[in-house]
Amino acid sequence: MSARWYRPTVIACALSWFMVGLHVPALHEMTHHGGSPAPVVLAATALLAIVGIAGLWALLRVRAS
Repeated sequence: MSARWYRPTVIACALSWFMVGLHVPALHEMTHHGGSPAPVVLAATALLAIVGIAGLWALLRVRAS
């Protein structure tokens, strides 16, 4: 990974995990109080988790130079 893409990858990964952390408690509250979460919320949480996993994977594969 080039230095040009390293910082944006770190920022995207951190933001996606932050947003997943904000959405998971909301999903927990909705499901435990008898409500069903909106498909948009489920899709957004899944997409953010996938972005976070992909970003983390890319960062872990970077070799120190």
